[in-house]
Amino acid sequence: MTPKNILTWLQAIKKQNGYEILLVQTIRNSLMGAGVIASTSLVAIIGVVSVGRAFTGTGAPLMQYGHWAINMSSMILALSLTEALLSLRTLARAGFGSGFANTASNKIRDELTDAEKYSLYLAGALTQLSRAAVSLSIGMAVAVIAGILFVW
Repeated sequence: MTPKNILTWLQAIKKQNGYEILLVQTIRNSLMGAGVIASTSLVAIIGVVSVGRAFTGTGAPLMQYGHWAINMSSMILALSLTEALLSLRTLARAGFGSGFANTASNKIRDELTDAEKYSLYLAGALTQLSRAAVSLSIGMAVAVIAGILFVW
């Protein structure tokens, strides 16, 4: 989703009663998804490093490729962890800001409207979250390939 699509979506929903509930649920569900991706990435990094250390020193012909795959998987999973943590940060900011902006007086608000401002935060966070999910999938696939090379 692009920020423009999310902005259009939020403006259409803002006309309905109870739109705040949908916004809060979207942010909450995205926060939970980012937390799952971050914790899965961290556990996968620990597992990949443990497997890499277990096969250190063995001289099988495919071990060099296995070690390369372990290193690549570690880097990709670290990228996934970073993206998920950045997404958590942005989502927390969007949640706090949208709650504050709804209760603040019109004098405090800046030049952007609530829907525009927090749709940009939400779009950025969802983009980071989707990149984190993709890099987690790739990192896990590379880790599986490394395991196959080590067993071979």
